[in-house]
Amino acid sequence: FGTRKHDKAILIMVPLISKRILHLQGPFAFKKLLLMNQRRSFQDAAFLWARQNPAAARKALTVPPDNRSTITSLTSLEKYLNQRKWDVLSHPHSIALVSHVMSAPLTMWHAFEQYCGSASGFEENITAKQKWCVIGARAEATLPSQYWREILQFERKRKWSIEFCGPDVRPSSIPVTLQREDNSSQLTLTWSYQGYFHEKPHSHQSITDAYFLFNPGLGHANLKKDW
Repeated sequence: FGTRKHDKAILIMVPLISKRILHLQGPFAFKKLLLMNQRRSFQDAAFLWARQNPAAARKALTVPPDNRSTITSLTSLEKYLNQRKWDVLSHPHSIALVSHVMSAPLTMWHAFEQYCGSASGFEENITAKQKWCVIGARAEATLPSQYWREILQFERKRKWSIEFCGPDVRPSSIPVTLQREDNSSQLTLTWSYQGYFHEKPHSHQSITDAYFLFNPGLGHANLKKDW
């Protein structure tokens, strides 16, 4: 993560199983989510539960209002859900359903906290503006913005920027800017480039503080040759 003293970026490689969540904002969002899982050879138990309990699943996926105070530490998913007052703790499948959509945002914040939090020794040197890039973004690039906005629940008085780059990214010239209800922090999402990172034109005027690789296909038998 870039600091005031060092113009270096950290590369975070995260071994997550990517869950492609396509266009969840639309009126048929929930139906698309379940249809997507039907096409998979592996049937996720949380999605099967959601199909049988659609009302409860929709309720579980509803993001709660902003907390009055920020969440100081991300020690476990259950603690985060409890602090944010997500209505999911009554059923394990509802927790699993939320974990699918929150895996990338919470993982990115946890990495930032580990490398740049109070215990890291670098907290005072971290810039007020943080720019991150997700390389080979797949499910992360289609995740609805309300779930990315959860990053703003952890820290105020900072501006965040997340750029998505990868073969599955649909480029958009219009970024999405999100803010807390009290306007104390801001997050901008940008879908910048459809293609491989090493083919992307780079600007020397824009410094990226951290790069994240969730599941871009580096180890996939058919995809790794392109990287």
